[in-house]
Amino acid sequence: MNKFKKRLWMMACGSLLASIGISHSANAANNIQHFKQKGSGASAQWDQYDDCSSSSTSVYVGETETLGASGDSAPFVSVWVSTYNFCDGSSHYSSGYSYADIQFNKNPGFKPSTLVATIPASVCSYTYDPDSWWGSYTCEDNHTIDVNLTWTPTEHPTRSHSHYNYGSPTYKFSSHSVGSTAPATVSGTVKQDGSLDLITGKLTYGQVYSDHSGSIYLGDSYPIFLAQPVVAY
Repeated sequence: MNKFKKRLWMMACGSLLASIGISHSANAANNIQHFKQKGSGASAQWDQYDDCSSSSTSVYVGETETLGASGDSAPFVSVWVSTYNFCDGSSHYSSGYSYADIQFNKNPGFKPSTLVATIPASVCSYTYDPDSWWGSYTCEDNHTIDVNLTWTPTEHPTRSHSHYNYGSPTYKFSSHSVGSTAPATVSGTVKQDGSLDLITGKLTYGQVYSDHSGSIYLGDSYPIFLAQPVVAY
């Protein structure tokens, strides 16, 4: 960690401590818990419309590392595809997600980021039946989605920060996040079962992001929650 980042983090922690008002009075918390996380990722969506139908394909990949714990990253990728026919009332859906078989070369700055992943997927279809209230709905789970995409930022990242504070008679919680996002063009393929092209429309949006977040908890008992990375869209 360079001096600037270290100084930024120390200032953030200092502001968190100050904002929740640590004291040595009888009501001061006996338990202090710190969480630090950093993450990065990318997202994209393609849409297409015609006189009878609409289709949408979206991809999200994120990787979060919990600092001070194991230090391991937790990559995650999800894909959602939907097609709806206005003329006959039929629809088709494909969805998949996985924490495995992911290669994510993350470069949240002004550099390309790449994703290569093969994930298990479900494919569902709905057929409208005028003689039935529910129609016909079927799903199959024995499918895969192959993703090979590259995000290339078109602008330098836009930086943002946020604060959150909450208190009760028994505990106090404060969090701080510093992040950056950049719009990006997206190239590559998303295919079902190795052959069916799931990108059928134009790119609606693409972006890459990164964030560093931290939180501090003070209280006599530990609340039921887990710190989550802040994702800016």
